Amino acid sequence: MKKNIFLILTRAFKTILAYLLIAKFSFSIRIFPDLLPNVAASIDIAIAVAIIEIIFILLVEPITKTFVRIYYPRNDTNKLKLIGEELEKVQVMINSKGKIGPDHSIIIIFPKWLDITTPHYPEVTRHAEDSNVYIIKVEEFGTKTFDFNVQIIPIYRNGNKKTNIKLKFKGNFFTKVFFWFTHEAMEVEFLERG
Repeated sequence: MKKNIFLILTRAFKTILAYLLIAKFSFSIRIFPDLLPNVAASIDIAIAVAIIEIIFILLVEPITKTFVRIYYPRNDTNKLKLIGEELEKVQVMINSKGKIGPDHSIIIIFPKWLDITTPHYPEVTRHAEDSNVYIIKVEEFGTKTFDFNVQIIPIYRNGNKKTNIKLKFKGNFFTKVFFWFTHEAMEVEFLERG
């Protein structure tokens, strides 16, 4: 829904800009003064639309796209059921591509009732104040996968629990405006008995 509204507003904005460009510059009359009005209008519209599209491609289109997916690799799903004291592995896959080098981070927020361990990755750091928050620095294009081992903390083993692992995008103003971030979060459920 939001995407459709954005597309409609973008088209309206482009149309207004094209009209203003034609009214101000009248490209065809300056280049070919002897053209018929209908032909001149068609040429003006084509030139104005081409200029506006080039501006939008260079300035407004997302320059870098990052897709993040958290999933359970055993069955390739975004739902994980922990039963009893099981230790399970989840994977975070980050795919980043675009025109300008990525310089942003992905923040992963695990539920408080999970114990998280991960092999050493230079891009992954644990938040200083919250042991269940990890920050992954995205510095180059491509696809990377990171493993996280999850297990229920013993004091939280009473009662069933269900929540999502949350993802956030962290970047400066430029990256927030020109980067496109999409993600698939993961649902984690703990059952005392299977």
